[in-house]
Amino acid sequence: MFYHEAESILHSYVRLFENSIIVSKIARYENLLPYPKMTIVLAYKVYMCFVGVFRNLKKEEVNALFDLLNKMDSFIESDEADHLNLLDQRIRSKEEVSKKELRYFSDYLLDTSTFYSEHDNVIDVFRQVQEFVYNWVVTENRKLDDHIFYEHLYQEFIGIPYIDEYGVEFYELGMPVFDNAKKY
Repeated sequence: MFYHEAESILHSYVRLFENSIIVSKIARYENLLPYPKMTIVLAYKVYMCFVGVFRNLKKEEVNALFDLLNKMDSFIESDEADHLNLLDQRIRSKEEVSKKELRYFSDYLLDTSTFYSEHDNVIDVFRQVQEFVYNWVVTENRKLDDHIFYEHLYQEFIGIPYIDEYGVEFYELGMPVFDNAKKY
């Protein structure tokens, strides 16, 4: 996956949360996702590798992206989402709810209030990339224009096969950001 593809996928996922109806629901329709969940996770990994290398986002922006990744579990089949959202309305309006329904609702809340299963994996990728970049640039005094660097990012951290064009795009898009950041 190219960086520009990852960025586009991630932005389309983030834009979902600009919709107040989506934000207000505890359960969301999975078919509203612009891409399959694992494609979005892969985009997160590529995007966070870029951020880990070129540090183009503030800490608050990174945390906000990780918060949205945690909401991925709330995208479920529409029938189940409708049922859970109706239960939520009934509970909030203090209507009577059976113990079975309450347990079902509670289990859903517990499942979605904890970290999305891929959350820690993406954070690990981000941290490992930051450490790798530090070692590469500072400890080993190597440059970011080496394809071995980008091959390692893709194969070891992102976990997909590498092609040279991925590294070229990463470098060409990232170096102006990196060089500009060094001026300050």
